[in-house]
Amino acid sequence: MTTTSAPAAALTDATRSLRGVVGEMKLLTKELGRDLTTSAPVGALMVLAHVATTGPQRACRIAGSMDLDPSVVSRHIRTLEDRGFLVRRTDADDRRAQEIDLTPHGLTVMREISAQVDDRVRTVLDSWSDDEIDQLGTLLRRLHHGLVSAR
Repeated sequence: MTTTSAPAAALTDATRSLRGVVGEMKLLTKELGRDLTTSAPVGALMVLAHVATTGPQRACRIAGSMDLDPSVVSRHIRTLEDRGFLVRRTDADDRRAQEIDLTPHGLTVMREISAQVDDRVRTVLDSWSDDEIDQLGTLLRRLHHGLVSAR
């Protein structure tokens, strides 16, 4: 059985477009996060977003899942703790360890950033038809699933 794949030019264009979208979303998050967090470094904002998305966890797990050096993650965590966005709590499963979690202030900031990102995307998609938006959602979910499965 033979399979046909998309032409190389189409794949290159799709990959380039996806990178552009991801880059723009990072820039938007950075812009909004800096407005709300008195200039926290973008790397720290990514750690904050990761904890907001994945829940409380040890710093080593954050480093591993974000593919960052533990010392870098530790520095970002300290920055976010100093600003009141993250807190360390004793791990219920291992009293010797600590988990990193959002503070109520950190949760509020992440909700505000998320709402503003949603508003910006909604504005961009305002001129799209419902069918186009549905198709975009379907394709993005499919791509996400494929990327997760390919790990």
